[in-house]
Amino acid sequence: MFLVVLAAACLPLPVAVLAAAALRLLYIGWVWRCELACDARAVRACGRGSVIALWRRNTDLLCTLPRPVRLWHALRSASTHPPYRLRVWWARRVSAPAVPGPHPLAVPDASGKIPPLAA
Repeated sequence: MFLVVLAAACLPLPVAVLAAAALRLLYIGWVWRCELACDARAVRACGRGSVIALWRRNTDLLCTLPRPVRLWHALRSASTHPPYRLRVWWARRVSAPAVPGPHPLAVPDASGKIPPLAA
C-alpha cells in the first residue's frame, strides 16, 4: 500500500495508475505462489489422490450453485486463491507419493460431516 501511495504522489497520474496495477498483479502472483506452495506441501503430506479429490469435490460443490453466485465467489477470491483447476493441475505435477493418507479437510469431523469447502 505504501508503494501505491508513493507512486501516486511522485508520478504522473497515468503512470501512477499503471504502477498501482503492476503492484497489485505482483501481490496476486505472490499470494498464488504461496497458495500453490501450500498445496504442494499438502500433496507431499497427504498424497496426490486425496488432494486432487478434495479440489474436485469443491469444484463439484461450486457447480451446484447458481452461476451468479459462482461468478461472485470467483471474483471475490481471485486475488487471494488460485482457481481450483490450476490447483488440480499443480497437484498433478508435484513430485509426491501416490496415496499416503486422507487430506485433513476431506475427513469427517466429530459430527460426521465433511467441511463444505476448502478455500
